[in-house]
Amino acid sequence: MTETDEIAPLPFNRSIPVAPLGSEGVAVTVTLETDEAAALAAYLGVELVEGLVFEGMAASDGGEARVDGHLKATVRQSCVVTLEPVVTALDLPVARWYRGDAGPLHDAVDGQVEMRDGDEDAPDPLGSEIDLASLVVEALALAIDPYPRAEGAELGSRVVGPPGVEPLTDEAARPFAKLAELRARSKDSSE
Repeated sequence: MTETDEIAPLPFNRSIPVAPLGSEGVAVTVTLETDEAAALAAYLGVELVEGLVFEGMAASDGGEARVDGHLKATVRQSCVVTLEPVVTALDLPVARWYRGDAGPLHDAVDGQVEMRDGDEDAPDPLGSEIDLASLVVEALALAIDPYPRAEGAELGSRVVGPPGVEPLTDEAARPFAKLAELRARSKDSSE
């Protein structure tokens, strides 16, 4: 990222204060207005996001907090082969752990950066609020297929080559294609 690159702000805001949560937890729900859903679709680079609902529980005990819930949404994207609409219904569990002393995800030792064990489950830093919007946007972004295909859509093969030269096909470009061809010929000659 260069100095001129900026991180785009999230298309909607939903935060809850940590102080009143308690260890018993509080039910949390995130739904979107029509304009927020349109802004989220543009943010994620998809055609449409509709019916988004996140329902869960948020709890805090001392310097830690946790949000556990379920995210449902319908996403419409363009097929990467045919450009036809691809509609996907998402229904996924979401969990996030926050800790007040989360610190960096790595340690610097003698100028070397060493990743700490278990960093895949490292907590997010805990402030005075929990940003439910970032939790929902991240979960949705990770669940969306980056290369959606309509049912039955197949990429055809392309055969190219300069004039007068036999084009290189996908089959011939395979590492053992010639070996398979020789094997087939030797099998035919032995019969």
